[in-house]
Amino acid sequence: MMQDTNGYKGRDDVLPDAGPVSARRRKESVGLIYIILGIACFEAAETAEASTQTSGPSCNTLTPNQTAQFNVYQCRAIQQPCFASMKPKAFSGFTAECVAGFDGNAIQGITANQIGRIKPKAFMGWNSNIEYMGLACAGMTAAQTSYFQEYACGAFGQDCFTAMDSSAYSGFSKKCVANWRDNELGASLGSRDLAKLSPDAVAGLNDHDVALWTQQCEGFGAHQLASISELACEGMSSDCLEYIPPKSCSGFVKSSSGLCQGLYNPCMEGKNKQNEQIQLFLAVDGDEGPSSSFVQPPGQGLGLAHLPIIFVVSLVGMFTIAFAGMYSARIAYLRAKYTSL
Repeated sequence: MMQDTNGYKGRDDVLPDAGPVSARRRKESVGLIYIILGIACFEAAETAEASTQTSGPSCNTLTPNQTAQFNVYQCRAIQQPCFASMKPKAFSGFTAECVAGFDGNAIQGITANQIGRIKPKAFMGWNSNIEYMGLACAGMTAAQTSYFQEYACGAFGQDCFTAMDSSAYSGFSKKCVANWRDNELGASLGSRDLAKLSPDAVAGLNDHDVALWTQQCEGFGAHQLASISELACEGMSSDCLEYIPPKSCSGFVKSSSGLCQGLYNPCMEGKNKQNEQIQLFLAVDGDEGPSSSFVQPPGQGLGLAHLPIIFVVSLVGMFTIAFAGMYSARIAYLRAKYTSL
């Protein structure tokens, strides 16, 4: 091959001093490719192994010691049939890192008994995947709910709230409550659930949460209302105030918010209105109006002491109706008799 003007023989030759460098670079590139392929093969093997171990009835034999050793690939690979066949005690081995990797669709195979066996600290791992947790929320305890993080609290669904036992609400923190989806609370949260919230948790309620409540407000206690935020007080409706027990209204006065303190009178006015209706119902003094002897403290309703009076009034009414009926029948008989004559 002819030599060109620069002294090199052809395109296949390399620079005299570039041979070792080029060879070293080729070795490094090949080595890097092997490393990438090795990692990919390792991850594929891990995923395949995880799928083999977590995809079927074989999960029935898993123990807490085994589930505690699950890596992130195995936790992500757990499928619904595996959860369904797994013994509840096996759930006590799951870590927060493992729970964070649970697949949303697979979670639908978990039962309340299984949820109840997960260690409280592992609940820190729940995230948006908790949205798929429905009736299984019935197994949650206060110790577990106290570990929920904000992003998990914002993913609760109505089915979960409805199924959850009232005692579990006592574990919710202020940050958790502040992230509740208010559109899920209107028809799901009951007065007993509300009564279990700690004063600190009640401080996390906002105006949108409270605006949806009517009869639920019956669960408010004075110690809770003393901690409620001004924003939540702003969202309270008159229907909510009417359901708050009279003894709980004093909590507004203890609140640090002037707006909340201003709700004390409207709260008590609702109780006084109910009391006036009771007095009018029991009035027996004719035009003189309700008898002072029937004045009831707000919220006490009809006591046992009024039963004799109610009985007498009812008895007099029955005799009056019976006498009127007999008198009408007698008149009709006499009229028929004299007409026939």
